[in-house]
Amino acid sequence: MLFKQALIDTGKDDPECRITTVTYKELKYQDLEPFFEVATPIGLDVAYWKESIALAALAIVSAEIALVIEFSPPDRRIETTPAPDPDSEQYQSLMSFLSRDVGEFFAFDLAPLAMSLYEEQGLFLKNAVDIQSAFPKQNRNIISGILKAALGDGIKISDFLVSEAFNNATYNPEQRTAALGPVKRGWLAFYLGSVDDAVTTYSNVKRIDTYGMNEGVCLVVSNVVGIL
Repeated sequence: MLFKQALIDTGKDDPECRITTVTYKELKYQDLEPFFEVATPIGLDVAYWKESIALAALAIVSAEIALVIEFSPPDRRIETTPAPDPDSEQYQSLMSFLSRDVGEFFAFDLAPLAMSLYEEQGLFLKNAVDIQSAFPKQNRNIISGILKAALGDGIKISDFLVSEAFNNATYNPEQRTAALGPVKRGWLAFYLGSVDDAVTTYSNVKRIDTYGMNEGVCLVVSNVVGIL
C-alpha cells in the first residue's frame, strides 16, 4: 500500500510512503532493518482495539517507508497479560530497534504510547520526544494548533484529513485501509521532527526513556496515564 500525504502543504512534492503490514508474531529483523539504516527522526504512532482499548498496532514511519506491526487482541478469558517471550525473534528485534542509541523517535501523546508498549508487550522505548510537550498547554490538545505553532500560522492544513486521522485511533485489521490511520499520524510526527528548526524546537523537551526506568517507576507512570 502507498501513502501520498495530503495532510499539510509542505511546499514540495513529498515522496510516496510505502506501507508494509506484518503481524507481531511474524515480525523478523529484516522487516525492521531498513529503519535501522535511517539516521533521521522516525515517527511512531499506535492504534487500539475498539472493544478493549488494548494495543492493536504500532506504526513506524519515515519519509518513504512505513511498517505497521499488528498485535493480537487480548484474550478475555485471561485476566492478566501474558508475559512476553524475551528470547523470541520478534521481541528481540523490536526491542533493539526501540531502544537504539542512534536517532530519535517523535510521536503525539507519547506517554500513553510508551506505556502501552511496556505494559502490554514488555517493550521499552528510548530517545523519544513527545511533540505536544514543546508547545503551550493551550495548543497541546488541538492538532491544528500544534501544526501552526511548529510550522507557522501560514501553513496550509487539510482540516478534514487531519481530523479524520486523529479523531479515531481504533484499528480494524479487516479493513483494507486500516494501516493508514496510524501511518498518517506517524508521518506527521516524523515530519515535525525533521523540519529545519526541529533541533531548536524540541531541545528543551525531556526525552522519554522507559528503557532507563526500573519496573516500579514504569508501573507508576502506567497508572498516571491510565493504561492499567
